[in-house]
Amino acid sequence: PDSHARPSRVGVGLADKRAAMTPLAQVVHVVKKDLRLLRWPLAAFAVVLMTVAVLDDRDTQLLGSGVIPILAVIAGMLLITTLVQEQSPSAANASWRVLPLSPVAVFVAKLLMLVMVLAVAGAAEWLALIRFDVPAAHAVSLTSMTLAPYLYWLLTAALIASLTRNIRGFVAALILTPIGLVIIGLVFEQATTWMGLSFETPPA
Repeated sequence: PDSHARPSRVGVGLADKRAAMTPLAQVVHVVKKDLRLLRWPLAAFAVVLMTVAVLDDRDTQLLGSGVIPILAVIAGMLLITTLVQEQSPSAANASWRVLPLSPVAVFVAKLLMLVMVLAVAGAAEWLALIRFDVPAAHAVSLTSMTLAPYLYWLLTAALIASLTRNIRGFVAALILTPIGLVIIGLVFEQATTWMGLSFETPPA
């Protein structure tokens, strides 16, 4: 009986320890855990982007093809998806509920990881612009403009990942969501046409 009770006492003690952590300590705990989980994918992501950023003039065709930015967006979205699903807010048995950890602390930690991915992409973009003799101040402005849509896609990935359980579900939702929105839009348009409604502004 004692051997069966011991793991339970250990589990309760671990939960009590987590509950006693300050909100900041909980954020640090989750960030460290995420970094341990994805240290190699994050490192590979950074190395590849930085390597591409310092390619010489002979490789401008590769940089201008649009392939690298698309791959960077996909890689960033997959990283964020893995991070969010590892402690999914929609899963009843998620590890952050068992420990327990504050939902706010987990959210802030994931947000910091998203900022880290965004910062790596931004640094690579800025370095590439500097490499092609763009003035530093102008490079910062261009980089911030580039990061805006990238941030949109990362946040989209985080939202969809929070509602799905695995990468397969994430990809399916990512593909089916815009298709569903188009279908809803077409149905709405047909319905309003059938009812004789119009949302167009009449000419003055």
